[in-house]
Amino acid sequence: MLNQDTRYLLSFLQEKNKQQERDNFKPKVSLETAVGLLAFLYERVRNLIDYQEEHLLLRRAITRILVRRTKTEKDPERIIRPLINELLMARYLLNNYLPEEKIPIMENVLKKYFLLYQKLGQKKLTCGEDVWEFLLSLAGREIEEILTPSFEDQLLNYALKQVGNRVVWQEEGEQVSEQRKTRMLVGLMRALSKYDDRTIYYKLWKLYFPDWLSADEKTIDKTSEEFIKADLTIQGYISEKYGEPITRVLKKYVAPFEILRDLINRKQVEVEATFSSPEELSKAAFAAANSRYHRALSSLRRSAINSFVYIFITKMAFAFALEVPYELYFSAKVNYLPIVINLLFPPSLMLFMALTVESPKSENTQKIVNEILSMSYNTEGPESIRINLGKRESKLMTYFFWFFYLLAFVVTFGLTVYLLRILHFSIVSLFVFFFFLSTVSFFAFRIRSAFKELVVGEEGSNLVSIIFDFFMLPFIRLGRSISSGLSEINIFVFIFDIIVEAPFKMVLETIEAISSFLREKKEEALNVIK
Repeated sequence: MLNQDTRYLLSFLQEKNKQQERDNFKPKVSLETAVGLLAFLYERVRNLIDYQEEHLLLRRAITRILVRRTKTEKDPERIIRPLINELLMARYLLNNYLPEEKIPIMENVLKKYFLLYQKLGQKKLTCGEDVWEFLLSLAGREIEEILTPSFEDQLLNYALKQVGNRVVWQEEGEQVSEQRKTRMLVGLMRALSKYDDRTIYYKLWKLYFPDWLSADEKTIDKTSEEFIKADLTIQGYISEKYGEPITRVLKKYVAPFEILRDLINRKQVEVEATFSSPEELSKAAFAAANSRYHRALSSLRRSAINSFVYIFITKMAFAFALEVPYELYFSAKVNYLPIVINLLFPPSLMLFMALTVESPKSENTQKIVNEILSMSYNTEGPESIRINLGKRESKLMTYFFWFFYLLAFVVTFGLTVYLLRILHFSIVSLFVFFFFLSTVSFFAFRIRSAFKELVVGEEGSNLVSIIFDFFMLPFIRLGRSISSGLSEINIFVFIFDIIVEAPFKMVLETIEAISSFLREKKEEALNVIK
């Protein structure tokens, strides 16, 4: 018999499906547009330049549009409808899918954040970010939940209970259970739901202020009074030093929940049949796991191709802006070999690392199926999960590991510089090579890691992988530092958002208004003829 937690998850899904069926009979938002293709192509180009994972695209687009539109308009009723139209034109939303009744709900959401901003006065965020843009990013995530409702929060709570029963904490000092629970929740948001930090902030914000979604003026007053304390608490959980180690451990155990999400994200009749017996669930879980492997491989290769295009375009810009002028100025001629290597090697490495990923073995699929059965029917439980936050190596071992770590950097970078100098790389060409190879290595590592999260438990290693990791680790670490440092100053994104987007969208809206006017007059003329 299904356990109580699983029955609750399925009952929530059943109610969600019933709500969707009711929504099918309600008036929908519809848009006839003459410039939809242009808007769609613009977003595609922008997303290539500002590479983001697919599940982040809608929420980033909502926030970006809100920031732009609130600079010239303060009435939520004149912001939400154009926002929805932009999302429809760019094909983030399906036409004739969103119920009209959700428009005023989203307008009230935006009014709520306008009012909170007024009440905050001169209060500042601990991170120093602009308060208004910060609030708009929260509003964007709340609007996204209205536009595309999901059961992700319920799946996270389900995973939190299941994982919480298995975790063995090893740490210095005692932590209250609520702190451990929140730490695990943040780790699962990153490992299972792939939330970015701002989305995690919004989810914790809702937990800190339970009445926020239905907030009245009294609730907003209370929120403004506790704003600084809430910000300190939430930022503490997001940026604490233990966040990354916890996430790293949990990533090894989220694969069953990934497959469980696929199993329950189906038509209600199929879900009921799947969970009717352990035998049916086992059969469906096997099929769902193999289907997910195939989709993950396709997604990985698509991400690799997008990254290839982004890196190639950026590298072309670097070549013409730095390498060619440097060569002409100091050598009076262009050495094409370093330029060609810099142009082709990093993106080719990205494709190679993505295309050489293999699907998990059948033993891994069996582990996933066994854990899903254990979670659903309270059968014999899987192994415990150890989270060690208090481990301390001896000073001798610490010095050895740091020496080995430093040796990896010295050997890898030294050998690379030596080989490139033999090929007559200039200082600028060396800089470009390290810059792009490091960022590509980090991107490739992140893309491959996302696929490897479908593997349960510790992944085995061999001599070849150890040697490969020894030489690639320095580039990956450097690439991570570069990506973190430059993510906020992407010059191409700045050009698109500040210089191109506002006038481009204004032109599209003007064309759309003219088209709508002509369409209306045409209909009037036809009515007169009738």
